[in-house]
Amino acid sequence: MPRGVCLRVAFETLPVVHVVGGRFPEYEGQDPERALGALAKRFGKLVLVDAEGIQRNEPQVEFLQAAAHRRSVWVDAGSRYADDAMDLFVAGAEAVTMRWNTLHRPDELADAAEIAQPGALFLGLEWPKGQFLRHRHDARSAEDVVSWATAHGVGIVHVLDAPDEHALRALPPGSGRWAQGLPRRLVAAAQEMGFEGAMLPPAEIPPEEAAA
Repeated sequence: MPRGVCLRVAFETLPVVHVVGGRFPEYEGQDPERALGALAKRFGKLVLVDAEGIQRNEPQVEFLQAAAHRRSVWVDAGSRYADDAMDLFVAGAEAVTMRWNTLHRPDELADAAEIAQPGALFLGLEWPKGQFLRHRHDARSAEDVVSWATAHGVGIVHVLDAPDEHALRALPPGSGRWAQGLPRRLVAAAQEMGFEGAMLPPAEIPPEEAAA
């Protein structure tokens, strides 16, 4: 799809929270189970970002498995290998994000895509300070990576760092795109640009939608 062409799609807004040591820093002092329950009741689905999995390749599988019990969760644990992503599905994740820059090798994504259910696997592209974070062994541009992932039936999650509307519009076009870390004020713009959904941090969730 050419840049600038917007398609109307069903748009979804989900909360995204980080998991550190079995707790949520965004909900400091709250019982994790209570916070999970409130978010799941309000939104139906939530996104869990396993910080330890991303940083140290030590996913908190037991916590994620408990979180997914009787709930719909989307997990981003920085899976290095296709088998790591499959472990998250087995643990109960409905959808899984594999980050481009943490993959052991790019083909791990293709291997995972062959096994995962259609529409359940996503590739996360990180944009610290608006700059595409490349894979250490792959010099492809963000546009080329998006095209390659799309050809394998993999959706895209753009992991953003305090973006403005200009940065949002500059992201590579494509179908099945999500914006993670989006401020609430840009949700309408993302929908107009044809994004499939937005993942909002707790600070950006309207008060009536926050965990009680």
